[in-house]
Amino acid sequence: MSSSRLVDATNAAVGQAIGDGIANTPEGLSVRQLIPGLDLLDKNGQQITDYSWVQTHTVDNQDELIYNGIRDGDSKVVAISSVMALGSASLYTTSIRFDKGSSVAQLIDIQGLEVSNRIEATAIVLNPVLVFKKGQDAKIYFRGKTGATGKTDQILLNGAVAEPRGTYVNE
Repeated sequence: MSSSRLVDATNAAVGQAIGDGIANTPEGLSVRQLIPGLDLLDKNGQQITDYSWVQTHTVDNQDELIYNGIRDGDSKVVAISSVMALGSASLYTTSIRFDKGSSVAQLIDIQGLEVSNRIEATAIVLNPVLVFKKGQDAKIYFRGKTGATGKTDQILLNGAVAEPRGTYVNE
C-alpha cells in the first residue's frame, strides 16, 4: 500500500474513532494494520484463528460471505483503502462486495488485479477509503468465478484499525 493510502486509511480510522467516542484524542488510540485474526470474523461470525489472508470458495458464480463482522467491533474502527492479491496462482475471485448493515457500501471488480509475490504488487484503490464505524455491521463477500469451488485466493485488504491504546499496541 502506498504511503499516501496508508495515511488516508489512518486519518479516516482515527477521525471516525474519535467521532465514535472510542477515545477523546488521537493520543488515546493505537493505529495498526488490519489483520484478519485480530480484526475480522469468519463467515459464521466466529473468531479467525490465524493472521493470514486466505479465502476459500465453496460455490461458483455467487457472492459468498467470507468475513462476517468486525472482531470487538464495539471498540474499534476499520478503514480499508485498497485490495491486493498475493501468491503465485490465478485468482478465482472476480469481485468483492463490502456491505454495511443491509446496504451495499462498495462493490469492486478485481478481474484485472495482478497476482504478485512482489512488495510493489498491484493494488486496487478504494476511493474514498471504506470505513466501518464502531459497532457497524460489516459483511465482506467474494464472488468466485466458474471453477472456483474448493480453490483458495490470498487477497489482502489493506487498511488501518484504530482502537483504544493498549488493546494490542501500547505505544
